Amino acid sequence: MKPIIHIEGARTHNLKNLTLDIPRNQFVVITGPSGSGKSSLAFDTVFAEGQRQFLASLSVSTRKLLRQLDRPDVDRITGLPPTIAVDQRGHAANPRSTVGTLTEIYDYLRLLYARCGLVHCFQCGQPIRQTPQSQIINAILKLPPNCRLVILAPIKTAEKNGHHKPHVQPPSDYAEVFDNIIKAGFYRARIDSEWCDLASPPKLDPAKPHRIETVIDRLVLKEGIRSRLAESLQLALKHGNESVIIAYEDISKAENTNPASAAPNIPGTWHDLAFCTKYACPHCNITYQELEPRTFSFNSPYGACPVCEGTGEKGDGSDSVSSADSRSFAVCPECFGSRLRKEARSVTVADKRIDEISAMPVENVFAFFRHTDLQNEIAKPIAGQLLPRLELMNAVGLGYLTLDRRADTLSGGELQRVRLADALGGGLTGACYVLDEPTTGLHPRDTRRLIETIKLLQKRGNSVLVVEHDETVIRAADYRIEIGPGSGKYGGELIRTNSGTETMSFAPPHRDMNAFIPQRIAATSPVKHLILENVCTHNLKNLTVKFPLQKLICITGVSGSGKSSLINETLVPAVRKQLSQTGSIQSLCSGGNIGKLIEADQTPLGKSSRSNPATYSGLFDELRKLFAQTRDAKRRGWKANRFSFNNDSGGRCEACRGQGTQKIESEFLNDYHAVCPFCNGKRFNRQTLTVRYKGLSIADVLDMPIEDAAGFFANIPPISRILQSMQQIGLGYLPLGQSASMLSGGESQRVKLAAELAKTETGNTLYVLDEPTAGLHRSDVFRLMDVLTGLVEKGNTVIVIEHNLDVMFRSDWLIDLGPEGGERGGYLLAEGTPQEIAAIENNATGQALRSAC
Repeated sequence: MKPIIHIEGARTHNLKNLTLDIPRNQFVVITGPSGSGKSSLAFDTVFAEGQRQFLASLSVSTRKLLRQLDRPDVDRITGLPPTIAVDQRGHAANPRSTVGTLTEIYDYLRLLYARCGLVHCFQCGQPIRQTPQSQIINAILKLPPNCRLVILAPIKTAEKNGHHKPHVQPPSDYAEVFDNIIKAGFYRARIDSEWCDLASPPKLDPAKPHRIETVIDRLVLKEGIRSRLAESLQLALKHGNESVIIAYEDISKAENTNPASAAPNIPGTWHDLAFCTKYACPHCNITYQELEPRTFSFNSPYGACPVCEGTGEKGDGSDSVSSADSRSFAVCPECFGSRLRKEARSVTVADKRIDEISAMPVENVFAFFRHTDLQNEIAKPIAGQLLPRLELMNAVGLGYLTLDRRADTLSGGELQRVRLADALGGGLTGACYVLDEPTTGLHPRDTRRLIETIKLLQKRGNSVLVVEHDETVIRAADYRIEIGPGSGKYGGELIRTNSGTETMSFAPPHRDMNAFIPQRIAATSPVKHLILENVCTHNLKNLTVKFPLQKLICITGVSGSGKSSLINETLVPAVRKQLSQTGSIQSLCSGGNIGKLIEADQTPLGKSSRSNPATYSGLFDELRKLFAQTRDAKRRGWKANRFSFNNDSGGRCEACRGQGTQKIESEFLNDYHAVCPFCNGKRFNRQTLTVRYKGLSIADVLDMPIEDAAGFFANIPPISRILQSMQQIGLGYLPLGQSASMLSGGESQRVKLAAELAKTETGNTLYVLDEPTAGLHRSDVFRLMDVLTGLVEKGNTVIVIEHNLDVMFRSDWLIDLGPEGGERGGYLLAEGTPQEIAAIENNATGQALRSAC
């Protein structure tokens, strides 16, 4: 009998008492309409119970130190292995996290550089090696016989004595330095490359640093010299702070380049050999600490740049406020954005610094280490861990990312694939991985590679449970589970399960290319354009792009090809700047007329969990006004602010300060939040909750799904208009008070778009959306497209960055970038109607369009 995960009586959220068996060690897809209960089954039931069972398996003494997890609303789950979630929610908000740290690739790089790196002096650039005294002696004895030696001990006077020590000021009188040398029993020195007798030393400028090296001994290299050499060397290391300089005569050179009075009758050319038993530059008198992995960590004071403290950025000192409502920042002038102190930036492996490696695309890092012969025995096992992780990053379509890319700049799909690569690199077996739409942000060309990566995870003996809408992934699965039939209260039912090639209700109809081409294309009126010229943002290669106005434009291309660079980081700022100056755009590089810009991206609705669809859209303001007009509120003299959980006007629960949860601090784990026991998560105090509108309190209204609220408030136009807009765009299943931290990027974006759609239509508006289909079932995609095409028919322009084929089919105009991601991308490959793009042979987007028909 094949092993299974048996679920009995699952009622989490909208699930309707589900009982089903999920085969273990297989690639399983859960599909269904948006809001049908897929995530409730996969994450809030299976994953949550897996976590709880794992903690329950620990000893009682250990469990006392850990927070206890609530059991999901399910009767029983058996056969469940340890679970690992790879979802798209904000796990990397910390700006210190990078692609390298998330995947542990940077940890292996730090270990490689600490164990095998070659240290260079950050001041003179000369290599610095740790050399034991025995090796120094052997190196000297390899010099030609009978050559003359001068053993010198460098004296520190005016340089930094290590990056952790304060600057040593030049002495006001060098006579004291010379006296100390004489007291130690030495009478000659080399000062600024000139030999001198300390009985009559030169006068030195105290305002300038000087190199002073004490002559410890003068020898001729011959038989029986080893004992004296060892003695003199030990004395030189003592007085030279573990550094020594060996000046030796090159007797093959006849010309005397240094006829020094302190070393008379020296006929040859003289050279220096510098040695140190610790990391120190004998020329610059700079001492370095032992190399450790933390030396290369920008999250540690041992490795972080002291100016920017490891952030790579420094406030520019201006009072200007950026669009993110924060002070402007610039690249740190000390570390140039690398985040590391100069000592760490002076270490190389195969002539590359660690910050240079981090700034390279992953695919280039993989090629570099694959073709670099690391002879060091310590380096080989480290490289053996690095290369598979780098290869996995390429396999999930992220080869264009650099290792120093900040994690909080990644899209939800990119972040999830980074974490998927990390999970694969860990090599675990016997676990259950739960993935949330891993194809988000992925071009159809790369979906097949992602599927192979997921199957590799499964072939290692793991169970893989994937929540997905993409038909290619669904068809590739070993087993399929469909939840539905609708969203919210109309979902939560097990529609069917199957394996093999059986047809399910998600199977799409055959696409007809001609049937999807909108009639707007055939309009005979001349088309105006918005034109960008000579765009070089990030990897874009000097592009000139025309955007036809009053059309639905889809920006396509493989991941990392430059779509966001073109739209979000070039077009949007340019339009916003010109609108702020003139109030409308009559010409942006010979463009047309635009009166307003609306940008709906996937960033969270607010900076805290207090934000929700009701507060963001302005609906909550109208609801508070409505409750303030009730008889009970008027009788008590309560105004609209009484019904806010964001201020201390007397209405909110003060125990949780309107959060609905209380923060529980843990010494051993991350802090977590539990439902407030005083208000039971309702956010308001008992007195406020006694005020009701048609039998419902303000907390009851916030708990209502949008589709229910739309019917409940149908006769109140200010409220009804916003609710209908949200329902129209496929958000009817969301509760009005759903915390912003619990929304996916796609849901956040659709809330923003709905809030704008609810406003008075002005026309001549430019709408910019970044992958709005994230998290949408195909039926919901068609609803969204009806909304977007309706905007275009009213005289607006809609620009959508998208990989979804249905969006491509129903767009008026496609602009395709590529051909690859990163430095191999950034070219304008094609532009035209979907028919025209599909006719191009050697084009990834055209091939995807043809394959979908």
